[in-house]
Amino acid sequence: MNIFRIIILLSFSIFAGCDGEYTGNEDEVSKNISDIDSMILVAGNMGVLKSSNGVDWDTTNLIDAVNDVAYGDGIFVSTGHGGIIYTSTDGNTWVNRSSGANGQLKGVVYGGGNFVVVGTYGSITTSSNGSSWTLRKSDDGELNSVSYGIGKYVVVGSTNQIYVSNDSINWKSVNSNTNRHLKDVTFGNDIFVAVGNSGTIVTSGDGETWSLQTNGTCCEHLAGVTHGKNIFLSVGDSGTILKSNNTIHWESINSEYSTDLNKIIYVNNKFIVVGHQGTILTSKDGISWNSINIGTSSELKNITSD
Repeated sequence: MNIFRIIILLSFSIFAGCDGEYTGNEDEVSKNISDIDSMILVAGNMGVLKSSNGVDWDTTNLIDAVNDVAYGDGIFVSTGHGGIIYTSTDGNTWVNRSSGANGQLKGVVYGGGNFVVVGTYGSITTSSNGSSWTLRKSDDGELNSVSYGIGKYVVVGSTNQIYVSNDSINWKSVNSNTNRHLKDVTFGNDIFVAVGNSGTIVTSGDGETWSLQTNGTCCEHLAGVTHGKNIFLSVGDSGTILKSNNTIHWESINSEYSTDLNKIIYVNNKFIVVGHQGTILTSKDGISWNSINIGTSSELKNITSD
């Protein structure tokens, strides 16, 4: 059974006290949200914080900048700049691993018994245990997100790239049927859905043949997409939230918020969205949304779940 995680990646300016408790102000919140068995991890330019209740926070021994985190087979994997990969079995003590890749590592997923990490320079690096990593592909592209479903890994990136693999080792490029940058990809209800710039939505039943869909916003950039409660939701600039029951017809949802929204996941029977100005929105049905104040006006960029 999949374990969902919510991880809010932040950039921190102040860590207070020798007891490891975080009491300072965030000067630039970044990257990712994940929830693991009631443990919440907060990570960013100053490393990773963890909490059991979302109120009281403790530092961990990971103090370097990280971008994303995934969980699988009892292991946390965290990615960052300079080809950094860290692993942990408890979310507190982290070990630096050699990834074999350069540049910024962005998306990470666990599926089919493997971790797959993607990033700049078109890098795809994989591991079956989180400790030993092998660079499978590298070129001039920038890869943003990776998903897993029906026994396939699907990677999307800038310059309309989509790569597919059945084994995480051999990768092939497929036609995305768009010329727009793709920012995120998810799998649900036996369908892959990828979203990107200028309201782009492309879908595929097999990860290889993609169809361009019509949305209800025309041109707002879309940055995140997820599946839950038998619907797909996508979020993007200017508070854009799109909903679809079938991935073909999309309708705009009035969230009553105008900040740019970056990512969305479905976890613990609710949707969670993060975005600019410290925005966190939650919804049980994808239609009515509530805002959560975490005490920062900094940007929240990514959400991940496996």
